[in-house]
Amino acid sequence: KINENNLIPAEFGNSDQVEVGELAVVIGNPAATDLGPGSTLTQGVISALARSVKTNTGATLNCIQTDAAINPGSSGGALVNEFGQVIGITSAKLVDVDYEGIGFAISINEAKPILDNLREYGAVVSRPKLGIYYEMVSEISAKLNGTPTGARVVQFEPGSDVANKGVQVDDIITAIDDIPLTDSEVISSILDGKKPGDTVKLTVFRPRTSGTGSYFDVTVTLISEGSTQMQGNP
Repeated sequence: KINENNLIPAEFGNSDQVEVGELAVVIGNPAATDLGPGSTLTQGVISALARSVKTNTGATLNCIQTDAAINPGSSGGALVNEFGQVIGITSAKLVDVDYEGIGFAISINEAKPILDNLREYGAVVSRPKLGIYYEMVSEISAKLNGTPTGARVVQFEPGSDVANKGVQVDDIITAIDDIPLTDSEVISSILDGKKPGDTVKLTVFRPRTSGTGSYFDVTVTLISEGSTQMQGNP
């Protein structure tokens, strides 16, 4: 919170309309107080969109990639387009002697629901999840093992409704509400429009040790993200 008057708030842009090659400006405070007071502005371009960046907790963020310099102390600063609109919040970079100019910002469309929660409730309202730990079955793996692609169930979380509906470990969830699960981002996009307590239809494939597997549908209730300690998967 800034205790000043007559400030002009930053305008949000639409990160879904951002294109690769557009001007990108990062505003931050690198090295914190080591360089003295005041922020820094760096410039680059939008290098890529919809990058899946895993945090050290295992959670996956939908990020915009930019080559504008992002350094320690600048995380949380604004990624701005050529019109001065905020299109992202800087979050991370790849740090290694072999990498240069690979920085990431959480897209503002992904961050805005959290900001709205904080403004309205003073906290982040729990997000929905299926209550499973899973791994994606790639096309190559599916062909080798004679299964469809999708999310293979590895473990259930306590309180998960999926476990009560006959789904088992090693079952493959191929679709949610008839939307094929081609990657984990599809799962996230489906759940983004839901809330805890909502129901979804899962199309499940059960492999068999001999012969072909079988498909079945179940309707499950989504649980709250804060209901267990497991993180990183819906």
